[in-house]
Amino acid sequence: MSNTYGVIVAGGIGSRMGCKDKPKQFMLLDGKPIIIRTIERFCGIDELREIIVLCPAEWVDYTEDLVREYLPDHLYREMSRSGHDTRVPMGRITVIPGGDTRNETIMRAIDYIEEAGDLDDDTVIVTHDSVRPFVTEEIIRENIAYALGKVGVSDGSDSGEVVASGYDEREMTDSRVRACTTAITSTDTILISDGGATISEMPDRSRSYQCQTPQTFPAKKLRELYRSLSEEERDVLTDAARIFLMKGEKVHIVEGDISNIKITYPQDMAVAEAMIGRRG
Repeated sequence: MSNTYGVIVAGGIGSRMGCKDKPKQFMLLDGKPIIIRTIERFCGIDELREIIVLCPAEWVDYTEDLVREYLPDHLYREMSRSGHDTRVPMGRITVIPGGDTRNETIMRAIDYIEEAGDLDDDTVIVTHDSVRPFVTEEIIRENIAYALGKVGVSDGSDSGEVVASGYDEREMTDSRVRACTTAITSTDTILISDGGATISEMPDRSRSYQCQTPQTFPAKKLRELYRSLSEEERDVLTDAARIFLMKGEKVHIVEGDISNIKITYPQDMAVAEAMIGRRG
């Protein structure tokens, strides 16, 4: 069986969404929790050994209850109220507490894999936002393929910058597990401002991409690089891909999709509802 894991990060509290009673990932989208719609996308990926869902500790029981209700055949680990674990072999979903930050949450997923005795140099984690329920199985599979070096072409430079693969179907030249991120070309001009009042930089739009998830990594390498960062470096991290860039490692680009939206603000929810309606 593949040593590849889905890691769904559900640590948000929904402050920008204006949620008061529960985090945004638990809001209903056309009658079904957003997080369940996201997990469903990963359930169809046979290459995944397990799907690890990480949420705030106080929401673990609630998340497991949702999985039992909507995906009863997929629950892999049941955590009893007394804290004892019971393994249920017919499913692949595990719910565990996340950390204080996104990257600490991902580290907890890696620690969980290690505690199960399954962490090695070939272990791959496919990390994804719990509030991106429209990710396609094709994008997830392409992330896995690129991470395992099965498709795509490196540009051969040592700049440490994100490398656009060109979405070539040829084999990559070596078999090392790679880091990759999903992204789409930017349709808007991106501005950079140091203070928020005036423009500091305006990158060429032809070189600009909008980052999405999944982001896929060799698990041991990601943890090694993260542990090598100073506290100051960790404080400026926005996602795990930047860990590789800060250490001079390449991150390959997997072509995303404009429909792979992140539900963050109330208007995003309206867009998501409209998308569900169009898909019937």
